[in-house]
Amino acid sequence: MNANKKLELDLHDIYQLLIAECRYGYTRNNHLMPSSAYEKVRRIIPEMFKVDSEYALYTIKQICEECISDQIVWNFFDGKDDEFGNRREAIDFTKWCLDWIHEHEYTAWEPYNYDRLKANLEKGI
Repeated sequence: MNANKKLELDLHDIYQLLIAECRYGYTRNNHLMPSSAYEKVRRIIPEMFKVDSEYALYTIKQICEECISDQIVWNFFDGKDDEFGNRREAIDFTKWCLDWIHEHEYTAWEPYNYDRLKANLEKGI
């Protein structure tokens, strides 16, 4: 088996796969997920950006918003982390998403649910 072979995929398929991977990770919320989903996003989004910057930014913005609502707010509404450190990792991932977006779009973009993130952060890190 040659893991270095390349596969050409439609950007919409990549978008859907990344969104689905993250959503699955939030429902599992264990020692493997969504951690491995975050790593895929960190690896694939920069490559996607090289092909179509607009699509990559659209994708990472949605991933960022869903991480806030579906992982941080939903799974850690009380501000307490779990035994796997998934809240801390989600906060770090969200920060990475925001930094990446700001670096590549040069705006002060904020997710629609940024106030919910800030409220959750006030409960403790």
